[in-house]
Amino acid sequence: MPRALLLSILLVMSACIVYVTPDDHTRSYSYEEVNVWLENASIQCDYDWENESSTWRLLIYADSYYGPGEVEHVYFMVEYSTTYYMYSQGLGLWEKAFHSYTHQCHEYIDFEFVARDYNGNEAYYLLAW
Repeated sequence: MPRALLLSILLVMSACIVYVTPDDHTRSYSYEEVNVWLENASIQCDYDWENESSTWRLLIYADSYYGPGEVEHVYFMVEYSTTYYMYSQGLGLWEKAFHSYTHQCHEYIDFEFVARDYNGNEAYYLLAW
């Protein structure tokens, strides 16, 4: 009865229709199985004014349902074109440093990371600089 009274008061005060769903404590959830994932990406860039070039260092954590040792490889694409494969540092940490005359620290750049496990599952992570 209190729910009906509350609904009536709301209708009178707001002049709009409010629909309150009954709370029957039964919920339906749909879970998509996640087998591999990426997180905690970081990018560091140092600009060399003399040579007009940039030195980049990227780190990311990759893990899988069966542990980080099941991640086969991690790579990233710079602006969806140049691909760099990263090196495993152990315990799920992957790293890559590279030098570039094309991609500079002062530019807006998209980095898309991709991790793949030994079963062919992939995860994606987009980070903008």
